[in-house]
Amino acid sequence: MEELTQFFGTELKPCEKCNSVICNCIKEQPTNYKKWNKDEIHFLIQNNNKLQVNEVSKILNRSESSIQGMRHILHLRRDKPYQSGKYKLNINYDDLYRLYIMESKTCEKISKIYNVSDASISKYLNVYNIPTRRSGPIKHSESTKQIMSLKRKGRKESYEWRKNKSISLKKAYADGRHPSYKDGMSKIRIYFRVYFNKTFEYRNWRNSVFERDNFTCQKCFAKNGNGKTIYLEAHHLKSFSKYPELRLDISNGVTLCKLCHNLITKMDYKNV
Repeated sequence: MEELTQFFGTELKPCEKCNSVICNCIKEQPTNYKKWNKDEIHFLIQNNNKLQVNEVSKILNRSESSIQGMRHILHLRRDKPYQSGKYKLNINYDDLYRLYIMESKTCEKISKIYNVSDASISKYLNVYNIPTRRSGPIKHSESTKQIMSLKRKGRKESYEWRKNKSISLKKAYADGRHPSYKDGMSKIRIYFRVYFNKTFEYRNWRNSVFERDNFTCQKCFAKNGNGKTIYLEAHHLKSFSKYPELRLDISNGVTLCKLCHNLITKMDYKNV
């Protein structure tokens, strides 16, 4: 009784009918049913992770279903994965670490040494908390690529998926982990989009550049009017990130339409 109380951490109340902590009168038992005594319960608790169910059943002379039922009543769980028969693997942490980490052998090669499947080796890598390594990008065949492309066609991502992807990309930009990150350029872009382009000084500089160029693109000479709507942008001749002292200099600005601005920006990135 005291051992069970220490195991569960709380005081257990016995059954009113049979006056036992492990109640045997909840269900009608067969006439040949053998009740559990205190020594058997103590043995089952002590050897929960050491012995398998079939071994405990031979020692206690009970059926495997009876062992499993008592383990369920006592809320016992095994710390290690179940091993039985030909799939039982006798390998310790040091040997597995030496083969996988020190000698850089794959799970397939290690499985041939122990005559087991590579899935068993990968399972024990997780059990022993050994960090796994990637074998590189997965190379798909052409037929597999065609099947994957057909499955993706017409698929629409949910609003939550697109929102989470947008948040993760913004964090990647801010931390400098995005593939397009170059020498702090991504942080400057965020600063420009979120804060600088909304200030009075920047808007005044942009309007001054537009008025000087007569609201006309200086590359293709496109202009609003005659039923056309041209979106104009103010472009910095010298880099916005490399020359911060010239960000509000009118002589450093030029009026471009959106198409010409995108073309010039791409050419500038190629030359970086």
